[in-house]
Amino acid sequence: MKNKLLNKTAGFNANYKGAYKLLLLTFLGLSFTSSLAQSTDKFFGMNYWEYAEWSPGVITDKFKDYMPETTTWNLKMIRIGGNYNNTTKKNDTDKDWYVTAINNAKAIGGTPLVQLPITLTATQVGEWMDYFNVTKNLGVIYWCIGNEPDPSNNYDAWYAGTATADGYTFQQWAAQFKIIATKIKQKDPNSIVCGPDYRHWWGSATTGPFGTWYKDFLYNGLNAVCTSSYNGDQLVDIFVFHFYGDGGSGNFDEGELSAKYATMMTLINTTNASRPADQQLKIAVGEYGDNFNYTGFRVGQRMAIMAKQSLKNNAVFFTPWALCEGDAWSMINKTTGAFYSAAHHYKMLAQNQRGNYMSGQINDNQSNDLVDFGMQDSNGYTIMLINENTTTDFTYSVKFSTTANDYSAKASTIKFRFNATENIDFDGTILKASTLVFTFDADGNLIKQMEYKSTDTNGPVTILNNVQALSISSPLTGTNINQGTTLTINATATDIAPVTVTSVSFYDGATLLGTDTTSPYSFNWSGASVGSHSLTVKSINSNNVELTSAAVTVTVNAAPDGTIGEFSGMDGGFENQALGAVASSVVSATAWTATNTGTAGNALKNIFDTVGGARSGSKFATFTSNSTGGTSGTSRFTSPTTTNLVASTQYTIQFYAKAATDPTNKLAGALYTNATTFNVTGNASPTPIFTDSSSWIKITTTLTSSTTAPTFAAVRYGSSSYVGDVSIDDFVVYAGPLDVTAPDAPSSPAVNGLNIGWTAPASGVDGGGYMVVRYATNPNADNDPKQNGIYKIGNTLTDGTGSLLGTVVYVGASTSFTDGVAGAVVGSDYYKVYTMDKAYNYSAEAILSTSPYKLHSISLYPNPSKTNSFNLILPDGIDDLNVAIYNMVGQKVYSESELTSGSSKKICPSNILPTGLYFVKLSSNEESTIKKWKVEY
Repeated sequence: MKNKLLNKTAGFNANYKGAYKLLLLTFLGLSFTSSLAQSTDKFFGMNYWEYAEWSPGVITDKFKDYMPETTTWNLKMIRIGGNYNNTTKKNDTDKDWYVTAINNAKAIGGTPLVQLPITLTATQVGEWMDYFNVTKNLGVIYWCIGNEPDPSNNYDAWYAGTATADGYTFQQWAAQFKIIATKIKQKDPNSIVCGPDYRHWWGSATTGPFGTWYKDFLYNGLNAVCTSSYNGDQLVDIFVFHFYGDGGSGNFDEGELSAKYATMMTLINTTNASRPADQQLKIAVGEYGDNFNYTGFRVGQRMAIMAKQSLKNNAVFFTPWALCEGDAWSMINKTTGAFYSAAHHYKMLAQNQRGNYMSGQINDNQSNDLVDFGMQDSNGYTIMLINENTTTDFTYSVKFSTTANDYSAKASTIKFRFNATENIDFDGTILKASTLVFTFDADGNLIKQMEYKSTDTNGPVTILNNVQALSISSPLTGTNINQGTTLTINATATDIAPVTVTSVSFYDGATLLGTDTTSPYSFNWSGASVGSHSLTVKSINSNNVELTSAAVTVTVNAAPDGTIGEFSGMDGGFENQALGAVASSVVSATAWTATNTGTAGNALKNIFDTVGGARSGSKFATFTSNSTGGTSGTSRFTSPTTTNLVASTQYTIQFYAKAATDPTNKLAGALYTNATTFNVTGNASPTPIFTDSSSWIKITTTLTSSTTAPTFAAVRYGSSSYVGDVSIDDFVVYAGPLDVTAPDAPSSPAVNGLNIGWTAPASGVDGGGYMVVRYATNPNADNDPKQNGIYKIGNTLTDGTGSLLGTVVYVGASTSFTDGVAGAVVGSDYYKVYTMDKAYNYSAEAILSTSPYKLHSISLYPNPSKTNSFNLILPDGIDDLNVAIYNMVGQKVYSESELTSGSSKKICPSNILPTGLYFVKLSSNEESTIKKWKVEY
């Protein structure tokens, strides 16, 4: 047995309408499955009308006239009438009349549903099918039998068998329907039979049409057609009905339509209990109209509400009546071509259709004045919000959530929830007698927002939002940066005029980083913690519609030793550069290089570590010109490349230089796009004056990159003639203007076991980090690093009183480190901790000693020790001393407590300790000190 029933969809219904109508059902290739999956693949359709010959030789085909428009609606089911009854021929057997309509239906991408006249004999049915599918090769699969057999009046007598409609009582009509359906199944087992197209849609399970001729046709008694079969194939595949709004009153709100559906679906379910599981009866709406006069705004809203209820109940198709008709059942004005509300609402739904019904919830539907309609599939989501109230505007919020009653927290009177797992949460105002439509892509990004108001009954529908792009353009997912680096986040956000983007906000997870209100949209992100970060941007437009971008994942790594600042990879202190001549006329990701073109002559560029030659650290760079021709205006000393420089951004290039001969103001910073093209250059400010070869001069250049992102920075010569040496050190680039203000100092320095720690300043580090210098003796206040100096771990400092030797033991963004091999083997160490910003401006120091004053006089001997013990002499004033011994990896290997002052105490660990260096932590009250103890057996 074939499995042939269509994917479940929604259906509409029709009741009574005026005289002239052609009825034909058109189905596009519906796939019949037993899965009963809801699908709008064939849901949105239309009746092919007005199509008639009202006077001899004069054919009206308004459907064809509007095909350029309806082609854009994505209509799939085109119902073509079989009761062809015009004023001239009155010949319902003129099958040739159908051919034009069938071809036009297929031309707009639709599938024709052809209605066979109820008066045909079985032989004629076979002839009609052969004519369409053999002679004309039209490939018709979907057939409907007759049209509105139940009369508008005297229907009780018709059902009782005492009156006829179109020549048939109910019993006679049911028998004739069965004959035609049997012939269709016999002729083509793959055909889909639809019917009966009842005009009435009301009643209860026991009274009215539902309780009488609906029930009997479906499953009850001798007239049951929907439980009859031919050769194992059920005669009826789709149960089709019509509905019109109470003969013109249009008084059926969503609650009443829902109740009607509930009653009818009880009958359908009872029918399906008697049918094979793979041939379940489907439903569809063959005709629908709200009331006789289509010019009212609410007509379109009610059509949308009926579409919702039909899709919710898994109807296969919904074909309204009609684009145009001689009477007022028209969606489009026949004379002027103006769209009525029904056309606008239906077009909005059909053009933005999705494959499945999406359930929803409203906190207060205001007595059914507020209606939600949701659709979803793998391509995204469409939601329609309807306000039928003609006097009241409502604030509303929308949230997508699969949890009942999980409404938006945004303040609003009406709260809509749609049953989907997307990060969609927005609010607004829905005006009285108006309709809103929103479409989203599969990621939940808003594609389009439309508003249609009763004040614009004939349109147009206003496009409030049609977002062309919202994304993070840089960085890309997978980007890695070091802690302390400032990362520029760039976003692209565009709306279609007249709607404009009013702001773009930048988020790290749920944390707002900042907001930019002008294009291009960017944010300089600094101070990020170590770990993975999910970055998004949210745009708000002039209609207060919010959109969230796809996330970009960035990983912040703990800054390795010696790396702080925005472009630490430039190595502007040259400490990681190889000594000797640098490569020429190339660029490198890790090394400084040089380029010297034009008439400059022969210039040497080198990295040196001459004692006393560097300004800070141990290395510096030197340009040497050996030609009287000097260096040309394109000579440069080039930094390693970086991907962090961005377009249209202000940068400051800062470095120090010294020269025996003044190179004038032609020595300055520059940015380059590639190896041959400079991005932007500028002059030094203020103009440096070189007086001798030993004095370092600070040179700064502040400039704005072009619309193309630079890839490296450089020291650039602009002089046409220069002979001599120019040395460079402490080169740094950072975003923004010149920065000469040092950050605040760290606080609360402390020793904890083997760790040196401190507290970050509340004001932050401004894109920088920290440097720690260790001294063997207590340093003076002026024993400090050079301002703007760039140091590496292991570099030494001798600046200040006494030229005390300090060693750089930490550079980075963390607020603690372990100094496992500190200073001398025995004795005390002293540390200065500095905050430094992106420009290497150093704060005042925080001073920390491993020998606080009260514990300073404690003696530890012998040291080194030849045994597994040492002695402590505790002076007066120290009570309750605690002793702990740690090995080099920080493990506690022994401890004693509550030693008193004025005594000598031998410390003898219970286990024999291996040869090596140990740390002895002495603590009393809130003070502690670390002493080193070496064991040598």
